[in-house]
Amino acid sequence: MRRFILAGFLMATACVATACSSTTATTPAGTAVAAPAKSDLERAAETLVVTATSASVTPSDVGRRLNNAALATTFECKNIGKRDIRAFSGLVTFTDLAGRTIKQVPLTWDRPIEAGATPTDFDHSFVLNRFDNDDKLLGETPTERLQVRFELQSVIYADGTRIGSIP
Repeated sequence: MRRFILAGFLMATACVATACSSTTATTPAGTAVAAPAKSDLERAAETLVVTATSASVTPSDVGRRLNNAALATTFECKNIGKRDIRAFSGLVTFTDLAGRTIKQVPLTWDRPIEAGATPTDFDHSFVLNRFDNDDKLLGETPTERLQVRFELQSVIYADGTRIGSIP
């Protein structure tokens, strides 16, 4: 089994380049214009921090009837907002150093996270198909060359409010 700590971390903040840094932007002519308002999902993403803390690859072993390798990742989820979260879902993207996407995997958390709660560990595993080039590449990429990003797609608050949707 190969164990490693993922380089970097995942933040659920799905920033739009023009909307996350400030409330105004400047055009090349020097005039200030208001940046687009943040969506409800972008505001929700700012209150949820999802961090990859560790991962391990279990290689295939036909003798033990493990026909495909598996990637197990541990995430830390922290609600820094003022509303209790009932569940959330999003997309984990594994990329190389140049930013090229290797693999995208859905991630769903369906246990409550109280407002201001300390981080909660969450294990997420998936099988790497040995006949799929992207899966083989992900399993063989050294961790120092692997980047991981989380994009929040939907959140359900304890009061039943839903924001976003799953495509």
